[in-house]
Amino acid sequence: MIREGIEGIRDSGNSSESGTIAVVDPWSLLPPNGDSPVAAFMTVRNNSSDDRKLISVQSDAFDKIDVHRNEHVGRGVDETVRMVAVESLQIPSWSERIFAPGGMHLMLSGRREALSEGEEVTFTLRFDNGARQEHRFRVRALGGRGR
Repeated sequence: MIREGIEGIRDSGNSSESGTIAVVDPWSLLPPNGDSPVAAFMTVRNNSSDDRKLISVQSDAFDKIDVHRNEHVGRGVDETVRMVAVESLQIPSWSERIFAPGGMHLMLSGRREALSEGEEVTFTLRFDNGARQEHRFRVRALGGRGR
């Protein structure tokens, strides 16, 4: 079961791109040596009057891609943050979901090929209405913009 708060949702107002899902500034961190998981980020805008649900993300460059959100556990000095995978992600009409460092993100596991800074990797996003979108994520080094 998916539990979602309002973190990561922002009203994007009416858009001239009616009926579409737009992905803005997709990028991923440069994977460290070895097979360590790495995060990817973007903003997904729902520029339509219908709610949409992101149901999967795939790439030939990785074995597995999950949508993760952060969950705060405990209070005060005992508080920790853990990543929780979600099965799907609701994107309300006329709003956006922000995937950013320290927040919601894509977790990329099982890298199939070496990647370098500045390279672009293709990801396919699938939505509940059957739509599929391909987007190129630019690989950036930690602390770099890689643009």
